[in-house]
Amino acid sequence: MTTIFDSLTTEQGEIEALFRRLLRARSIETARERFRALSSRVVALLRNERLVVYPHLAAIPGLGDEVAQAREKHAEIESVIAHLRLASIEPEAWFALAADLHIQYRELITVEECALFPVARLTLATDLALKLGRDLAGLDAHGAEVACVSITYELAS
Repeated sequence: MTTIFDSLTTEQGEIEALFRRLLRARSIETARERFRALSSRVVALLRNERLVVYPHLAAIPGLGDEVAQAREKHAEIESVIAHLRLASIEPEAWFALAADLHIQYRELITVEECALFPVARLTLATDLALKLGRDLAGLDAHGAEVACVSITYELAS
């Protein structure tokens, strides 16, 4: 029986390992290849969290500000991912931006693990936490496929 919190902890750990692998790359080609896999997983996780988890967290009294902060972090992370995917960036700047993305991802995890999830663990019924875990698992495979081809464009000023 896997709750949503177990599922998220596992996925976050796997993403953290992908970040470490990315940041150890010695060439920009290797880094970009590793980034493709990493970025697809991150975008899929963020979108699945917003779809499956965050509506329930937002309904918990007192978590509105934290959910809004986490959603802002999601948008920032997806924006950096889009920039790394699309922009023509010199290798040194690309590696620096990838390292910054890792920091932003860790900040999101801190918000979730320190502010959102402890309250949610105490508030959500066990049956709901289990259902959300199943729902998230059902979206994982499809979400990664969609996330790898989904790109957000901004109009030039």
